[in-house]
Amino acid sequence: MFFVGYPASILSAKYGCRAVTILGGFFTSLGLFLSSFANRIEIIYFTHGIVFGIGSGFSYLPALVMVANYFDKKRSFATGIATAGSNLGALSLAPLQQILVAQVGWRNCYRFLGGFSILIMVCGILFRPPPGADSSNLETKKQCSKAHSDEPKRKGCSNSKLCRFPTNKKFIIWIVASTVACFGYFVPHVNLVCFLWLFLFQL
Repeated sequence: MFFVGYPASILSAKYGCRAVTILGGFFTSLGLFLSSFANRIEIIYFTHGIVFGIGSGFSYLPALVMVANYFDKKRSFATGIATAGSNLGALSLAPLQQILVAQVGWRNCYRFLGGFSILIMVCGILFRPPPGADSSNLETKKQCSKAHSDEPKRKGCSNSKLCRFPTNKKFIIWIVASTVACFGYFVPHVNLVCFLWLFLFQL
């Protein structure tokens, strides 16, 4: 999810948050749906890990950008509320997924989640830029085009920002650390479930 944050941000700046979110929703739904037909764990590594992961990254970042565009003074607070949605979603969907797996099997659970993820595309369609965003965005594109006009063209890149990698060391450290952290992010989520139920029953 964090690994594709950089290209997702560039695509959002070029094509808009709405288009990238819709694309992310499509990949998210496709990855979950294809996972339901897997007969080997290696296939799920690709469909869930790669396809779904790309979709998550493409839909997560533009959603935060859209929220931030509407706030100036309380932008951090608004972004915090938006990011809390992923945790609330995990908290509410986890028991439902457990019931679905027990009742209809993991394949149908994947199909349900794939259909449910179509809502990401619906949310993307409903995105509306704040007043005055179109004109400022156009001015930004003009400035970017002017700034890149004097740079030498790279072979096969045709002066595209997508062909560049960020050079800011702090940003590289942050993005690598976030990507590595995601490998263990869900380990506590999975293993703490039994302890949570024990705690609730004790109450």
